[in-house]
Amino acid sequence: MGDSSSSTTSSEETTGTLLICGGTDWPVLGRTQSSKLVALGSRDLPQFHIIGALKDKKVRLVTTGPISCHNLVVTEDESVYVFGRNDCGQLGLGDLDARLGPTRLTLPDGVTVAKAATGRNHTVIISNLGKVYAMGDNRYGQCGHPSLKNLSIPTHVSALNVTVVDVACGGDFTVCLSDKGKLFSFGHPEYGQLGNGTDGKTLQANRVYYDPYPVPKVISALEDVQIKSLSCGTNHTLALDANGHIWSWGAGGYGRLGHGDQKDQSRPKMIVAPRPWSQMRAGATFCMANDQYGNYHMWGKFKVSGEGSSGSPWTHPKMLGDLAGFKVRCFSGGGSQIAVIADDTTVTWGQACHNYEHGAGEGRPKSQSKPDRLGYLEGVKAIRVDCGAMHTLLLVAPGEKVLSLPEWDTGSSEPEPKTTAKGRKRKADESTGVTAGNDDVKPRGRGIKATKRK
Repeated sequence: MGDSSSSTTSSEETTGTLLICGGTDWPVLGRTQSSKLVALGSRDLPQFHIIGALKDKKVRLVTTGPISCHNLVVTEDESVYVFGRNDCGQLGLGDLDARLGPTRLTLPDGVTVAKAATGRNHTVIISNLGKVYAMGDNRYGQCGHPSLKNLSIPTHVSALNVTVVDVACGGDFTVCLSDKGKLFSFGHPEYGQLGNGTDGKTLQANRVYYDPYPVPKVISALEDVQIKSLSCGTNHTLALDANGHIWSWGAGGYGRLGHGDQKDQSRPKMIVAPRPWSQMRAGATFCMANDQYGNYHMWGKFKVSGEGSSGSPWTHPKMLGDLAGFKVRCFSGGGSQIAVIADDTTVTWGQACHNYEHGAGEGRPKSQSKPDRLGYLEGVKAIRVDCGAMHTLLLVAPGEKVLSLPEWDTGSSEPEPKTTAKGRKRKADESTGVTAGNDDVKPRGRGIKATKRK
């Protein structure tokens, strides 16, 4: 998936059938209804469903993120599909219309997808040759283009002239890993999430602004550290090095950086731990990691009450007692939900879920405060899991039990062009891929006004 820090079940099981649960009405998920939003009319999915449009495809790569309402899928024959929210052109289809279900994406000639990652409203693709292509929201430079204009087709990030092997996207920023183990970052710097020693803060006319960083820069504090994998939350970043150390930086609220406090960090800082880590991933405001013995740990804010909530966050890694004794192989965290593949079982939970994104099943509560086995998936071998903002994707090995699961029928994935409040079609310039009309983001002056999103 878009994050290399979680392993598959084995080196042989790399393709499978793709399942989905949770919210699927992409344009309105998590948003207050308004006349500018055009709902797709798709219902929440309380349990995992087969994605009908891909049921006959062998899927090898799936990408979504903890604050993403869009998805990218690559099949065994190297076909690329995208679906979900598309306000800023993050699907790369040349327009701004949401796609309910999988829709073919055309890439430049000769480009196949090796890795990919999604942010709040942008998508970054790593090609088979280590080149980087980006699309979507670029107002903070998160697509690596100095114009600060949105991009609605996959566009080469020419400023990144190294061979890239991995990528992770936060809400409005991007971090890339080169084949030499070096990290490069670009985008929104407000909480120090770029790891370059600054939050980009400037003062203009007595207002605080933050300079965008659209040109990829190496994270110098880690130049002598061999990084293996990386992962991003909304405004924080994790990196795992070759010695099993986790480094974290960015927004420190809720203790999500794992340093025992809630301070922001603008430079990478190693998390103190008694033993090496084997894998890690970031949720929106929390983190998860396995130590070398397969013990599952968490830290940050992952609940709305009690231990692990904003009132009592875990400010350093703690082993989750509910999963003691399980051999955790793979995990992911989204906006509120957490999914774990342990032994031959899929376990999920999420105290603040609103769209069944933990996939508990028909007739079950929308939220679940404690880890719970998904009984209806017993006998289904899970390969990978990826949590979005309000949905979850699960890649599973084909089998009779899988065929008995319900199917999510998305119908046509090519909607008629919507119109904006002023009646103009939501389209993009076909030659440049820059969004037009009401959604055009003009180049800013010196900086970007301060936000309150954490």
